[in-house]
Amino acid sequence: MVDDVGVVVEGRSCKGCTLCCKIVGISELEKPPGVWCTHCDAKRGCTIYDSRPGECRGFYCGYLTNRALDERWNPAKCKIVLAYDEVGSPRLMIYVDPARAGVWREEPYYSQIKAWAAAATKTRGLVLVRQGPNVIVVLPDREKDVGNLGADQLVYVSHEMGPRGMTFDAIVVDRDDPRVRPAPPKAAGH
Repeated sequence: MVDDVGVVVEGRSCKGCTLCCKIVGISELEKPPGVWCTHCDAKRGCTIYDSRPGECRGFYCGYLTNRALDERWNPAKCKIVLAYDEVGSPRLMIYVDPARAGVWREEPYYSQIKAWAAAATKTRGLVLVRQGPNVIVVLPDREKDVGNLGADQLVYVSHEMGPRGMTFDAIVVDRDDPRVRPAPPKAAGH
């Protein structure tokens, strides 16, 4: 889903958008998701830009790095921030502005999110929607609200073949749960 992590697609920038400063948590600043960072001026941007935390320096939303996403996915417009990471399993975090909590269920977003969820199950990946502290796991056949994840918790997805085909379930487990497979090591230079 990402062209090259950290490589911004030509013609895209954060100009005019500070949404990640509101809806993404920043542990180095003890800023929870869904509230404005105290160092953000919504009209001008980060007031500590030159000394911002490493989490912020290394963050590039999916709109900036994925050329397949069109202008409708610009966070300033859609109120959704996409973030890719590998914590336990590769995952796509879909941060949604609490003021527009249901926007991810609207088109063109919902059908694309469901397609990502179907693809993710083939690689043991996850698609998670975060609305403030609340997390919803998007599965190919349904969504499951798992509440607030603790810092030492992950989502584990299981599947089972039934009379109507494959069904999925998601539960919250501790990070050291034996069902959680560690992410494969990254190749040198990435």
